[in-house]
Amino acid sequence: PRGRRRVGPPLFRANLSRSPSPSLSPSLSLGVSVWVGDRLFPGWRACRGERRSSQREAMNLSSSKSAPEPDPVPFVRPGYNDRVSVNQMREVIKEVLHDKLAGKEYEPSEASNQTREIVDEIRSRLQALPMARYKYMVQAVIGEQRGGGFRMGNRCFWDADTDNFATEKIVTDSLFCVAVAWAVYTY
Repeated sequence: PRGRRRVGPPLFRANLSRSPSPSLSPSLSLGVSVWVGDRLFPGWRACRGERRSSQREAMNLSSSKSAPEPDPVPFVRPGYNDRVSVNQMREVIKEVLHDKLAGKEYEPSEASNQTREIVDEIRSRLQALPMARYKYMVQAVIGEQRGGGFRMGNRCFWDADTDNFATEKIVTDSLFCVAVAWAVYTY
């Protein structure tokens, strides 16, 4: 463009829509950057034969070698039997809620400490399950039972194939508790 001065090494302009010119095929060492159509690809140099051939293949230039096979990527998703079980999680939550709250009366001053103890106990028992690479998050709510309703919702962004959640509740004459545990697979 007019009025702009380029500073640095000269740029090499290549139009790959036509057949490649003879100056492109041996090497691209004429410049630091390559123009392909209207796009600038900085830093493309070919000094050695192996880089030259890989750049030719990348730019769809004629090459006598076929493209190398990509290295196999290890499969990181858990197998079907290695996924977290909602039923196991639900049983753990149910046991903890019954152990901690069965026969207890609602005390507003103790509700915060009880909630913290319940959450810590559920999380430690879930982490003891033989599920590798899962991270557990637990939330619990304790309230006074007065006959009213209670609604709890959540929204998560996760992998539906590997991640899961479980919820359980306990209702006595004086209190209710709802506990939710999320299991998220870490890649």
